Amino acid sequence: MPDRITDSRRPPAPGEPGIPGDVPGPGGRGQQGVFTGAWLAEGCDCHPYTAGYAGRLVRSGAGGCVFRTSRAVAGAVVAGYQHALLGLVFEHTGQGAYLGDAWLAALEDHPSITWLGPLIIADRRLCTGDDAAVDITVPDAVGLYTIGWGLSWERVDTAAVHTVHRTPHT
Repeated sequence: MPDRITDSRRPPAPGEPGIPGDVPGPGGRGQQGVFTGAWLAEGCDCHPYTAGYAGRLVRSGAGGCVFRTSRAVAGAVVAGYQHALLGLVFEHTGQGAYLGDAWLAALEDHPSITWLGPLIIADRRLCTGDDAAVDITVPDAVGLYTIGWGLSWERVDTAAVHTVHRTPHT
């Protein structure tokens, strides 16, 4: 949370299309990058990852990266994750589970990530067994979202990703 407060006081500097500006700091903080995760590692023959998301590094550690990005890119993150979760639900129904049971089985392994107005809700309660494992992401003063949610995001080379979601220049 302190990162969002600090960053919200400073308008973004110009940067690569779709990657919000920031001043690089210690540990790579503020550096532009493309972020992806193991759940997206079903790439085509020419790319190991199906999708990546443009942003600026907030922090990285043993649990993965946290990054800031635009609303459009955050929307692509949520839509992509919902698509993957829906695939798991269908996989469970294909194995004979009722739809409600399939939904719960998918949530036992993966969080539910959804929009509620301008908020992004990442609900990890079923997959972690922790009743408090809900992250609510609000846009900062310049409209950027901080993405992490306890998922193992990693920064990768753009060439490793089939589709990079960015915000075009307006």
